[in-house]
Amino acid sequence: FNVTFFHPVDRTAAANSANWSLQAYTREWGGSYATPDSGRHAVAVTSAGVRENGRQVHLQVDDLKAGYLYDVSAIGQLAENNALWPSEAHYSMKVIPRK
Repeated sequence: FNVTFFHPVDRTAAANSANWSLQAYTREWGGSYATPDSGRHAVAVTSAGVRENGRQVHLQVDDLKAGYLYDVSAIGQLAENNALWPSEAHYSMKVIPRK
């Protein structure tokens, strides 16, 4: 995953994979917007690297699955003097991108 920010992040904090949380799950339409998640599980971020511009972080994740939804969360203070808002993003992975 590549996460892009409006402002540069704290390089040390953003490059620490422990400061990131990733959850994967599926959701099958059940006739309403209150359809529960299925198979929710944590996915390990094996490494995090900050790009040269300081505004993009690449998260290395080894266990991606097509058809899953992913919740990506930044934990802690990744930006100097600025709390991140929002600190989470959601991504629907239809197919796994080629490397």
